[in-house]
Amino acid sequence: MTTITIELPEELAEEARSHGLLAARAVEAMIRDALRRRAGRVFI
Repeated sequence: MTTITIELPEELAEEARSHGLLAARAVEAMIRDALRRRAGRVFI
C-alpha cells in the first residue's frame, strides 16, 4: 500500500470530502478509471 498527499484548494477539498470523493476507495476507483481511459486512447 502507498500513501499519497495532495494539495487542493480548501473549497474543492471540502466539496470533494462532502461527496465522499476523498475516501481511499473513491480515489482508487477514479485512478483506475483514468488509467483504463488512457489505455483505450493508445489504441485509437
